[in-house]
Amino acid sequence: MRLRLRASDNYTHFEIPQIDPVEVLEFAIHSMGKTQAGLSELIGRNRASAILNRVRPLTLDMIRTISAEWHIPIELLTSPYELAKAHA
Repeated sequence: MRLRLRASDNYTHFEIPQIDPVEVLEFAIHSMGKTQAGLSELIGRNRASAILNRVRPLTLDMIRTISAEWHIPIELLTSPYELAKAHA
């Protein structure tokens, strides 16, 4: 993602680092007073565990709900991230 700021006729580009959405959720749980139970209430118990364990990805509806309820910018929840490999 690039952010363009206009300074007279010159443009300055700032790279916004991609942030792992699961790490954002873990930060909210550990540092913002949110809980896994609270996340479960928003998106469902099994889904919350699957998201935090990287078994399933966040959906757009989940992202919108979490963003609205926990006041987390949507941009922090939309970066692609690795899912856990399935065990054979």
